[in-house]
Amino acid sequence: MTFMIIQLLILFIWILAFILLITSNKKLAILLGAIGAFLMVVELSSVIFSNALFDYKYYVHLNFNNATKMSGAFLKQSIIIVLCFFIFLTGLFYSFKLLNVKLKFKKLIALLTFVVCTGFMSVDEGVIKNIYEISSIHFAKNKAFEDSLNELGLEDYVHKINTESKSGKNIILIMLESYEASFLSDKLAHLSTNTRQLAEEMNYYNMKPAGGSDFTIGAVYTYLTGFPCFFKNHGNDVFGNSIEIKVNSISNALKKAGYEQRYLLGNPDFGGTRKMSNLLEVDIRSEEDYDPKYKLDYWGLHDIDLFELAKKEILELSSKNEPYAFYLSTINTHAHDGIFDSRALKEIPIQKSQLELMAGSLDLLLGRFVKFLKEEGVLENTALYIVPDHLLMGNSARVISDFEEERNLFLITNTSPDSYAMEEDIYQIDMPRIILEGAEIETNLKFLADKIQGDKGKFIKENKLKLTQLNESSLTAFDSKKQSQTDGLELAKSKDVVSITSVPWTADNVGKESSLFVGEKEYKAGRGVNLLVYDEATNAYDHEIYDTYEQKNQIDSLLNRLTFLIENKQYFLAMIHDSAGDEMVSYFPKFKKIGLEKLGRVPNRKAYIAVSNCGISSELSKRRVLEVKLPFKPFKSSRTREEIQRQANDPNRFIAHAGGIIEGKTYTNSLEALNASYKKGFRLFELDIIKTSDGEFVAAHDWENWQKRTGYMGKTPVDLATFKKHKFDGFTTLGMDDINKWFSDHPDAILVTDKVKNAKGFAAKFVDKNRLMMELFSWNEFEEAQKVGIKAPIATEVLWAGLGGDKLKALQNRKVKHLAVSRRTIDKNKEHFKEILEAGIKVYGFHVNFDDLKDEAFMAREAFDYCYGMYADDWRF
Repeated sequence: MTFMIIQLLILFIWILAFILLITSNKKLAILLGAIGAFLMVVELSSVIFSNALFDYKYYVHLNFNNATKMSGAFLKQSIIIVLCFFIFLTGLFYSFKLLNVKLKFKKLIALLTFVVCTGFMSVDEGVIKNIYEISSIHFAKNKAFEDSLNELGLEDYVHKINTESKSGKNIILIMLESYEASFLSDKLAHLSTNTRQLAEEMNYYNMKPAGGSDFTIGAVYTYLTGFPCFFKNHGNDVFGNSIEIKVNSISNALKKAGYEQRYLLGNPDFGGTRKMSNLLEVDIRSEEDYDPKYKLDYWGLHDIDLFELAKKEILELSSKNEPYAFYLSTINTHAHDGIFDSRALKEIPIQKSQLELMAGSLDLLLGRFVKFLKEEGVLENTALYIVPDHLLMGNSARVISDFEEERNLFLITNTSPDSYAMEEDIYQIDMPRIILEGAEIETNLKFLADKIQGDKGKFIKENKLKLTQLNESSLTAFDSKKQSQTDGLELAKSKDVVSITSVPWTADNVGKESSLFVGEKEYKAGRGVNLLVYDEATNAYDHEIYDTYEQKNQIDSLLNRLTFLIENKQYFLAMIHDSAGDEMVSYFPKFKKIGLEKLGRVPNRKAYIAVSNCGISSELSKRRVLEVKLPFKPFKSSRTREEIQRQANDPNRFIAHAGGIIEGKTYTNSLEALNASYKKGFRLFELDIIKTSDGEFVAAHDWENWQKRTGYMGKTPVDLATFKKHKFDGFTTLGMDDINKWFSDHPDAILVTDKVKNAKGFAAKFVDKNRLMMELFSWNEFEEAQKVGIKAPIATEVLWAGLGGDKLKALQNRKVKHLAVSRRTIDKNKEHFKEILEAGIKVYGFHVNFDDLKDEAFMAREAFDYCYGMYADDWRF
């Protein structure tokens, strides 16, 4: 801190000397003083927010959009910075006035002072030295990827295409936001009880921090690739236009070994994390992937929700009996004073600061999560890694006064990697090798850390330019004219792709444009609703713009056009650029009538994309930017348009998921949901069935979710009486008597159960076993249900996945007539499930609405080519 204060004082004198050298004019001096004061506050803000003079780390984060979004969290610091600007300006001006009049040999003294100050600021980590390093990185000369590798001594680097890898253990990597080693010190032991215990039970490594990995996205990049994250541009912009990354990574090695990889974090769009993860081929998970939906703020999901969802993800991944890697980033201990979550106060006493409260909460959540992993037997074949992402930034947090003088990171793991001894320090660039060795994964990958002899931190510091050139040369940018990459739809060239980006007008998106790339042609998006209408005769698209923001009569024109296209079952795409205006909502009934409900209620300045074919439309609407890639040519169904329409109105193909949606809420399993879905035309109704503490069947997805959405504060499971007393999100819960009464009152309704483990026992209690279909998770239960004589036992995906060899033949041998499988699994095995469908087995897809534009309409429009039906939250028959 002393060094930084001295540097700021020298900078002040340097600016003053420069002004005295340049001018004697007061007005010009004020102008130069304002520029100098601005430079001073930039340096000061870096000291406050990143605990360092303006350097690469702060340069990465110095972004106007980020600053406006986060200003509320740093209000006090922001006010101090503004005040300091005027203090510096006043100090420079009055010092100039004084010295300009009284100082003899003014120019000579000013010149000598300027030169001496320049020298002092050019020392290592000084103001000028840092700026020089940033400029050398930003203006680094472009080099070929191979040349960059050779300059770093990586001549034998293994390229992605040559990667060889064999699976070992599963992997769980937990990255703790700013939760550095000092939190584990004796002085702060009350904030790290569980983490300290894990450090004793498992292996603990001291990890040294280093440049390029000292911010969140930089740390994740390093943990996966082994390279510090030095790039020319800001962190948010690094991967924005990239379509390929040449740098190899553990994610590529794991992919080659057959691992499923998922990354769960609070806000995947912050800092470019989603785009980086897509390039590294890791499946991002966020609130968008889950039902029930979570209430969010700017930071996204909070740690309590993240760990809750992580448990579900781990259970789902473990049930597949295939190798997986699960990555988790926490958020609530973010600088400078933590992200407050009032729920933490229920279990953690009030601390000296908000950050310390959230640190205590994180420690508790981490301890419980690891306990869960142990109890579920997950750790028996899983390599667990617990690391901070980086040191706590800034110096304004109260807790820093309790930190140890030498600040470090750490690794806690249940593995013993061969190449590292616990008594030696490790660096973040060591993590890829540690992860692979600890998980006993055989691979031919080479990493930067393997080649460095001696001090790795010093090597990184001395080779920032070379590392920047390597990272930059590894990226391939999107070029609409020269594009030849494949995308997630496995389409080989740009001429085969329609790429749409919908950018609403928000403070975050100032200056950003929506884009419409149709094959190799780019259309300029216009404000309002843009249509791309496919002409089969010419194999081309017509671009139409309806400025509904400026001209209300354009809404009528748009409605007429959409009605014509839908009635004629034409293929078209719709997108909103900037804003569609506030008047759209007044036309909601008309938009709803043609199946475009979201367009009819899309708020002003909200992103929107739709796909429509055969008169059936899929819609996507969010406040954030939306990006989709679609085949240039519309999906060609093996069914006729008449068949598509008939099947889309067949209630036997649609199961109301958890009773169906009610007032925008899913997973309610409520009386109101059943009534609403029945009125819409559903006749198959899925209910999640669990047992109360007194052994009664009730409709609820799980006790944790029930507790959260009823507000119940006691222990679970509860007894039937307690269950019935509580409303679920305001809706009526269902016990067995209520379920039987409803189905007795609706004799054409069929019940589909989920989660029941006792088929015989439940069938005996249900009002009519001839109207009972049951999802079953073991072959013993499946066979038991067949003997009981219910309408239909449904084999679940876990049973299908466990079948070896000819799965169709195995299903037929077991007399399976109904199968429930994830839509994602069906998408990956279309021909197989089409064969199953043609053999007379009815396949119902779930996980509908879990991916963009893969909704109920998509299922009816396309997926019914290779499956029979679906679990639907909503549908208009």
